[in-house]
Amino acid sequence: MLIAAIIAAAVIKNSVMSHQGGSTADEAVSGADFDLICCERLAGYPATDYIYESGVAEVRYGDKGYIRKAYADTDSSGSDKDMDNTELGDEYTETTQQKIDRMDVTFKGRDGRVWLAFWNYNNFAYTICISEDIDGVSPEDMTDYVKTTR
Repeated sequence: MLIAAIIAAAVIKNSVMSHQGGSTADEAVSGADFDLICCERLAGYPATDYIYESGVAEVRYGDKGYIRKAYADTDSSGSDKDMDNTELGDEYTETTQQKIDRMDVTFKGRDGRVWLAFWNYNNFAYTICISEDIDGVSPEDMTDYVKTTR
């Protein structure tokens, strides 16, 4: 299980008409109209970039992964590119549905490890994506990441 220090929250806000990024959450907040709350570390890697653009807020963890929140009608996080894993390489061989709090979350991975989670909640679509060069995360760790993402 993840320890509390790993699940410390990063917050950014999103603005539909502007683009802004920064090296801290505070730099990315100006003019935003919704928050993205998520962990400061993903699969052990720290958040490096905080971006929002056209209804999409994203926290990047270097080239090791990202957490994305978008209006459900403008979301690119639930795109076929992510769900089919063409962005990451090999096809996922395991797809499971998880009930986490009140959300129906899809996990994709292989060999008991997870690289992708996505779900819709309160008119937003969410994606957590781990880079293929990492050995994925356990379903329990991905569940913890999902629980900290709002």
